[in-house]
Amino acid sequence: MSGILEIESLKDHLVTQFSYSTLNQLDSQSKKNIMNSIYTQRHLKQVSLRCLCKPDLIKMTIAYIEEKDAYYLRSSSNQSSKHAETCHFYKKNSISSDSTHENGWKVDDKGYYSVSLNAHDYKLRDRKQSKEPSTASPLSLGEIGISTSKASLNQLVKFLVTQSWNLCIRFDSKKEYPTLTHVFNKIFHTTSRKILVTKELSLHQVLFKKGKIGTIYHLENEFKKKAQPFVLLLLDFFVELIEESSFVIHARNPITQDLYKFTAPFQVMDHASRAVSVSDGPFIIGGFVKNKGFGKSPEFISLSMLPINKNGVPIESSFEREVYDQLCDEQRLIERPIESKYYPKWNGLIPDGLLLDTTPETIIEIFGMSESNKEYHLHRKFKIDHYNSLKPRYELWYWDAFNGSEKPILPS
Repeated sequence: MSGILEIESLKDHLVTQFSYSTLNQLDSQSKKNIMNSIYTQRHLKQVSLRCLCKPDLIKMTIAYIEEKDAYYLRSSSNQSSKHAETCHFYKKNSISSDSTHENGWKVDDKGYYSVSLNAHDYKLRDRKQSKEPSTASPLSLGEIGISTSKASLNQLVKFLVTQSWNLCIRFDSKKEYPTLTHVFNKIFHTTSRKILVTKELSLHQVLFKKGKIGTIYHLENEFKKKAQPFVLLLLDFFVELIEESSFVIHARNPITQDLYKFTAPFQVMDHASRAVSVSDGPFIIGGFVKNKGFGKSPEFISLSMLPINKNGVPIESSFEREVYDQLCDEQRLIERPIESKYYPKWNGLIPDGLLLDTTPETIIEIFGMSESNKEYHLHRKFKIDHYNSLKPRYELWYWDAFNGSEKPILPS
């Protein structure tokens, strides 16, 4: 959900465009610099602003609030109802220069991450509450409420796996190059300890790590009402049970090779599969489960499917998997950035990869979406221009896979 802002010069009618995705990804200072420029030109009546989410003219404006020292991009009067459902401004009133996309994540000085999930992702609904009309979510998918102020299960699973890969690359790769087994060991013993699903409860405490499936019953009983047991495994295969409107999921622990069986309601499985942009595995599955009784398989109450490469690096396209497979085959020190706070020069942007074994380090980008997606390609151009401006601190390698271009030789 985003859109495009068009800025037209009233003097020569030259047009500049910004993707709302770009504005939302930038850190506060970078966003403020851009919005200050737009505000100054708009205040001097040098430009006009419009949203391009529909062919119809949708006028935009920008304000400055001195008390907050912040800029606010928003719809002009009587324009807010005109936006397309896919536009940022269909549900949001503004884009602010002092806002950053935390999305339910907070980190303290000791490196502990507190994740605020939708309650139904990790807790069983109270029967009394489930009878009341839901007011918790401005957006919904079927009966699954999605709050934009909360972290999603997909974000949690991706962060958990990505952070574990990066730790393996930075601290363990001199001893042995990371494999999927190393990544899962890091999740089970290190990364999950640093993520809090409630104020008192770490993900590690509710994580099903190994052993018999009955362990899930004991986890559920120990932490009753605080959080359901959390499962993270390698997907083996799944089968749809049409008459029961559910799926049977077979998943494997990559460390022990033990195979486990779970069930998932159709709606939960459908929600998970629709969020995946890659058709082929391997996939890591993660989610919270509930015990269904003696002799029955535990059932997912929430589920995420994360596509990975063969070594366990999260990927978002088949092109990314191709690049990461090659880099892993060559045992390159490739990190998958997930935060920009350690890289202030990136201005909040997150690249697809960072090669640590080149001098200088090399930013990796793989662009795979069709040119018909104008917003994506505006963001692509912005990223390329910015990363090129960082030379000689960083080099940039990118592959325009969307147009069939041959993959450039990876830097050595």
